[in-house]
Amino acid sequence: MKRYRLAPLSLCLLIAACSGGTPERLASDMQKALQKGDIDAALALGDLEGAPPEALFFYADMVPDCQSGAICSVTLEPYTPERAEEDRRSAEEQGFEMTATPVGLLVVSSQSKDASGESSSKMRLPFAKVGNTHKVIIGRYSAAKLAEMRATPTEALVEKMLAAGIYDDATQSHRSDWKEIATALPAGGGDVGAWFKQRTEAMHAAARAGDLDAVIKAGGAMAAMTYRDKEYDGTPVPRELRLLKLRAQTLRSLATVKVLGGYQYGTDTLLIIEGTSDNGWIVRGPILISGEGEEMGVSGRGTISYPPA
Repeated sequence: MKRYRLAPLSLCLLIAACSGGTPERLASDMQKALQKGDIDAALALGDLEGAPPEALFFYADMVPDCQSGAICSVTLEPYTPERAEEDRRSAEEQGFEMTATPVGLLVVSSQSKDASGESSSKMRLPFAKVGNTHKVIIGRYSAAKLAEMRATPTEALVEKMLAAGIYDDATQSHRSDWKEIATALPAGGGDVGAWFKQRTEAMHAAARAGDLDAVIKAGGAMAAMTYRDKEYDGTPVPRELRLLKLRAQTLRSLATVKVLGGYQYGTDTLLIIEGTSDNGWIVRGPILISGEGEEMGVSGRGTISYPPA
């Protein structure tokens, strides 16, 4: 099972679960969802309004992780002043706000064993009394953060990514002058833009239909690796587990794409896109595509995502 570090996305604030009654019932219901491999049950334990697509994915992804040979258990811990201060700082830094006052932590622990040895991890999710039930607390973007993102021009997002430098294989360095040596692309983004739009929308449609074969066909080498039917040691991967992984990944996927233009140099193409995510949020900004043929794929993103006004 992956070792989650929630702070980068403030997922400790952005994930929710609900259950009738006590914290103990909340823990019991989560344990059942993980044991059954039921993402819908886990999502039903969540008050997910306002949760960014990435937070939805990381929340749901613990379900297939717990079905991948890990032994998962759910317990309760106190919500300490130290954790409260950590959450407060994280929220302030990243423009999130709490939706209720935490009263405890739901702790999802896992232990797994593979060819590399034994590993363990813990995911701590704050919960609160909301109405007449307990829920793991959702954090959401503050009104000020939403206003900031909506007011940020797409061109500024592109320039920010370019200023950080695009890696150039020839010089083996990140070049901040990459735009100057690249060729500007028209609306649609040329061949790469057409490929990205077709692949993205085909993958999302196939994922929504639960068609693993179509997802792999549309997604190429990366999709084939993510949804492989055998582990590297030859151990079969059950179809049910592959579908769980697909279900989780779909929560953060792009559903529609419009390519506004971009830049191309060598085997790298920076596309400027506008689109929508699976949950209907607006996604816009630059996406870097690298490689050729079956190896072509997304190598960088500078996009922002927020709900429609």
